[in-house]
Amino acid sequence: MKTNSNYDLLKMFLAIMIVIIHSSLLPEILYPWLRIAVPLFFMISSYFFFSKIKDETDQKVRIGKLKQYIFRNLKFYFFWFIVTLPITLEMREYFLNRSFIKGIIILIRDFLFFGTFPASWFIMALIISTAIIFFIADKINLKKVLFFSFIIYVIVTLRSTYSFLFENISIYQKFLRYYELIIKYSYNSFLVALFWTSCGKCFADGIFKWNKKTNFILFIISGFFLYIEWFLLKEHTGFLNKDCYIFLTIFCISIFHFFKDLKPSNLKYSLFIRKLSIITYATHASIIFILKNKFLSDNNLFIFSVTMLVCFTITLIINYLSKIKYFAWLKFAY
Repeated sequence: MKTNSNYDLLKMFLAIMIVIIHSSLLPEILYPWLRIAVPLFFMISSYFFFSKIKDETDQKVRIGKLKQYIFRNLKFYFFWFIVTLPITLEMREYFLNRSFIKGIIILIRDFLFFGTFPASWFIMALIISTAIIFFIADKINLKKVLFFSFIIYVIVTLRSTYSFLFENISIYQKFLRYYELIIKYSYNSFLVALFWTSCGKCFADGIFKWNKKTNFILFIISGFFLYIEWFLLKEHTGFLNKDCYIFLTIFCISIFHFFKDLKPSNLKYSLFIRKLSIITYATHASIIFILKNKFLSDNNLFIFSVTMLVCFTITLIINYLSKIKYFAWLKFAY
């Protein structure tokens, strides 16, 4: 697949949106639109992976490419896990007031089903959901996979965004206590990623395909109902920034459809922009933690601006050093 700078620009824009989310910048104005960032990241990654193997008929080759995909993401994960370890240990408190063994067990659970360093949940959710869709879609019709993954997404949304509807049901609350010992926050796990990953495969396989007029109508209608959904929930619960919304599904699909149909472009600094978006995602939350807890800053615009500046500086340094022989291992950073 040829380089298409459209996706690099989109990923950079989405990375900025995620920094805005964690900086708590202008939530009354920018929500619920900021919530498109993570779903689109999932769809982009899934779309490119499944596009690469779409025409491959040899299952051994397909599995080999899946292993490469998983291994590359794990290298990226462990690189930033090591770099951010002091911050992670302070944030997560794995070994505070508990035994070393119990701390390790919780760390492993978080590695698989939640996240260790800030924002890392996305990486493992992407790996697990991609592997599940890869194997299931070979045995079950993809439209059925999409349907069942959507049902799971709805369940997760009911648990998170609409949890107030079930707060007085004792059996449900008891079930959650045991269930969430394993999957701490389902809205930050592979469960929520399954739908977005299956959407990426649907785009790669040509299942999601309609004309621009239809897509525009879907975009307008779903965007309208997404805002209504967000507004009503905000008025009822007081929360501005829930992760999952029902109408976010169609809205994000229509946005990705729009970008997929754009004329490809090839910008000069596309590769650097790609690296910047990846490194920004990996580092921004740790930087924000330092600014808020070490510098005691509560100015959201300041936090956002400094975070973006630091991410840009880190990317410049890594990009330069990774081209030197003895620092080639820094390529794991992106």
